Amino acid sequence: MFFDWGPGCDTPADSYSFLQVQLYKAMLSCESVARLVGQNEKADGYACIAAGTLADVQENFWLKEAGAFTYGIKDGVPDGLILRQPNIMAAFYGVADEGQRKSILEKVLLNDKVPALQTPYMRFYENSVLCEAGLHGVVLETIKSYWGGMLDLGATTFWELYIPSEKDEQHYAMYGNKYGRSLCHAWGASPLWLFGRYFFGLQPAEEGYGKYRLMPCALKELGDFEAVLPLKTGDIKITWKKGRFSIFCAGTDGELEYGGKKYNIPRGKRTSI
Repeated sequence: MFFDWGPGCDTPADSYSFLQVQLYKAMLSCESVARLVGQNEKADGYACIAAGTLADVQENFWLKEAGAFTYGIKDGVPDGLILRQPNIMAAFYGVADEGQRKSILEKVLLNDKVPALQTPYMRFYENSVLCEAGLHGVVLETIKSYWGGMLDLGATTFWELYIPSEKDEQHYAMYGNKYGRSLCHAWGASPLWLFGRYFFGLQPAEEGYGKYRLMPCALKELGDFEAVLPLKTGDIKITWKKGRFSIFCAGTDGELEYGGKKYNIPRGKRTSI
């Protein structure tokens, strides 16, 4: 259960693909930070570990016949268990190549025979991968049904675990405790990030958001909206109405990429497009 709650997650193994994927991404992140601060020798070391980890994951955990990464290795043999969690992380963190990502999408994420996720936390990663595949409509419907399902049950904050088939007091139980489930769980609030990153398209144009970039997409799925995206130097305020943008940020310059064109968004000036 270390990686997530759900069917199969407590299966014992000697080595887990999930952890190896996390190690790979951690080393890439360490490399990036080290280079930013001029520690290139350390960065080279992190890059070497990352490359070795990537090769090991590809060699030992990818099952060609299944078109997915196996969950674990036990006594030197892949267990053949195909779960969403490690495959989502492999796609999200770049362990899976383009062909593998397409296979994971078809044979795992869009396959109802693979056990569904039960935690809002892990659905963050799954929905991110789906958005990166251009399936924003699928993600929006998931947000409406899954997070909306909690709201329909009277939730005022999002939960640690949500299983739609549960009834009444079952929604409160966890860790062997009748009322052990967190009903105010920050990791359950991922739609906030998903909308900002994948629908409004916010990302840094420079390190540390010295400049921001908006690359909105799937706007027809949302209809007219107003949004506020927080930055350390002040909020970005966006209005989309009848096919026109209005964007304002007091403290940071930005740029908008939309419809095949780029637009500069100067700080302190409301820009309409």
